[in-house]
Amino acid sequence: MKTHGRFRAQTWSVLVLIGCLVVVAAATAVTAISHRDTEQRLLDQRTLEEAALVTTALAGIQTPLASAAELAEATDGAQASFDAVMSRSIDTAQFVSAVLFSATTMQPVADVGEPTALATAGAGRTRAMIEQAVATDDLSVVDTLDLPGRRLGYAFTAASGTPTFVVYAETALALDATGAPRPTGAFADLDFALYLGDGEQPGDLLLTSVEDPPIDGRRSSTVVPFGDTQALLVTGTDTVLGSRLAARLPWYIAGLGTAIALVAAGAAERLMRRRQHAERLAIDLSRLYDEQRHRSETLQRSLLPAGLDTPPNVTAAARYWPAGGGVEIGGDFYDLFPLGGDRWAIAIGDVCGHGIEAAALTGVTRHTIRAAARHLRSPAEVLRWTHDAIRSYSGETYCTVCFAFLTVEPNGGFRLDLSLGGHPGPVLYKADGSVRVLEARGTLLGLFEPTLATATYHLSPGDVLVLYTDGITDAPRGQAMSIDELQDIVGDYGDGSPERIADGIRDVLEARRGSAAGDDAALLILRFGGQSDGSEEPSAGFVAHDAATGQLDLAREADAFEERAIMGDQEHGATKALERRLQLLDRR
Repeated sequence: MKTHGRFRAQTWSVLVLIGCLVVVAAATAVTAISHRDTEQRLLDQRTLEEAALVTTALAGIQTPLASAAELAEATDGAQASFDAVMSRSIDTAQFVSAVLFSATTMQPVADVGEPTALATAGAGRTRAMIEQAVATDDLSVVDTLDLPGRRLGYAFTAASGTPTFVVYAETALALDATGAPRPTGAFADLDFALYLGDGEQPGDLLLTSVEDPPIDGRRSSTVVPFGDTQALLVTGTDTVLGSRLAARLPWYIAGLGTAIALVAAGAAERLMRRRQHAERLAIDLSRLYDEQRHRSETLQRSLLPAGLDTPPNVTAAARYWPAGGGVEIGGDFYDLFPLGGDRWAIAIGDVCGHGIEAAALTGVTRHTIRAAARHLRSPAEVLRWTHDAIRSYSGETYCTVCFAFLTVEPNGGFRLDLSLGGHPGPVLYKADGSVRVLEARGTLLGLFEPTLATATYHLSPGDVLVLYTDGITDAPRGQAMSIDELQDIVGDYGDGSPERIADGIRDVLEARRGSAAGDDAALLILRFGGQSDGSEEPSAGFVAHDAATGQLDLAREADAFEERAIMGDQEHGATKALERRLQLLDRR
């Protein structure tokens, strides 16, 4: 009996040990697979974020070509006009050569920079390039990788009507596509390879950070829209992107589980503790993902100007109230900047949608306005440029913009030349206490050819101009503020500082909506001929412009670099802008 009992005990011990080892082996495998899947999801997310940078870079390539194409149509292909637009891109090495072709004769009519590689391939390749560019509304990418010099060509035509000219430019690629340095910042731990097309053909390789492509090991890939074609972005890494503890967890479970299996009495308790520990690790991984998303949203939010330059004897206040308590970045923006002499530019707008796409379009819209304002005299023409930029970026979205030129007149007054691209007109408080809405007929930008007009108003010391987005007046029943009510609030607070007026509007909105606003709200308020006493502090729930000097400097530098990217210096401008915004994010 003792022998039998001992045998049964040993049998059960073996069975318990085998069962525990099976459970331990299963837990180890599950944890390893979970860690592998989590690492893959993080790598996929990084790949999509890096692909977004490639898409943004393409917009910088398209902008100078679109400008040159429009100008060629307007000047009948004048060499001087073509030089004026494309020389800057040649000087900054964005392109090494640029040629203006006639779409009817297939012959060059103007050129700048070095001879193109396409010219060495014969008239047939040139004709095919022109026909391809005329047939598409997008940026036409011309594969010249098989020609001497490793170049990539781009062709573009005017957005409206039947094009008579084609702008063609070539970018010089590194003669050795391999061994490029890894990106800095958030992507420093990733190898990458960028191919023209949707396959990993050696002949289509544009650039890679590895010495011997293709990338092996743990990797991710995504197809990126690239003009009228596609590009394949492949990334890989041999480092742990998530928690290092999660990477070691399978080994911990195997060792501890085996030891616990030898002591049957404590196996259940210890396994449960390991399970709870694994759950905490899963929560930590989720938190790390949320923090990464928050960094991305904060970076997009920094597109709003960190400080406002104001004309002499003018005070200003700006507010931005994100939807839903700031969970997701929206598309409202505002700007006030000098143009030289006595002229200033004022802008406020609302981009369709929320999230990273809306933030990217906000950057394109705001900095296109900045670039256009320095070259054009009419607000309506500035908005037309903005419409063309939005159409080039994406033909399926839109925005509304209120833009004006403000001129300081010698008699101490101010002249306001105003144009509205589908945006509500600003509210004007006069020094005599009257309130009115300024009007200038105009339709929204981006979806279809806009109808735009310019209206001129003369302002006097003591007047107040209130610009706002429709998040102030459009809301569900019980939360909305009507235009009449907005005018009443401006009339009540109009003799105070811009800060007082902004707080008065804020108080009404917060009383009705709390933190449940369904749309962003932005305000830009200017008082003419008065100085703020500085006694008002920015109110909770709004983003105000009283950041530290270092943050202001970094934000202004980022704005300047992004404007250079819009004007053609894409590679240098976009890289430097990203560096400044990451520095600003770290300081916050």
